[in-house]
Amino acid sequence: MTRLAFLDIEASGFGPGSYPVEVGWTFADGTGEAWLICPPDEWPAAGWEMEAEAVHGLSRVRLEREGWSAAYVADRVVAQLADARLYSDAAVIDDHWLCRLLEWSSLPVSLPVRPFEELLPLVKDATVAMRAAIEAANRSFPRCHRALPDSQHLWATWHHLQGVSAPSGVVTERSRGP
Repeated sequence: MTRLAFLDIEASGFGPGSYPVEVGWTFADGTGEAWLICPPDEWPAAGWEMEAEAVHGLSRVRLEREGWSAAYVADRVVAQLADARLYSDAAVIDDHWLCRLLEWSSLPVSLPVRPFEELLPLVKDATVAMRAAIEAANRSFPRCHRALPDSQHLWATWHHLQGVSAPSGVVTERSRGP
């Protein structure tokens, strides 16, 4: 059986030279992880935009100090998500950054990211239901432009769309810091 996972990726910028700096996911059962990524030397400093840093609050210095290698995070993503159907509220962009991260994986793999909206046809009157689900999810897991809380927000939204309140999840953020 294919598992559902709600994915979010924070990046160094908004342009074509940007790269992933944090990846997080939450499975349908509420478990999940997030990983800070130390930018490899091959990812140019020119891809770093202060506007993006202002949004997610992750500095390049913090990532260099606390982040895990891109290869390690890529392999962890593959190990955890290879059998999952991935959903994101920014599928095209997150798919791009995920592909960029997976270039560092020791296994050649493609993990397509699907738009969260694909889950909506399962719900009657999707627009009204979506608004109500987002409002309910905002109370439990407000969006803050960090990978783990934002993946939890999608997960909670999905739960509310199913007519079920989102239970507390068991999630872990991974960084190397003190």
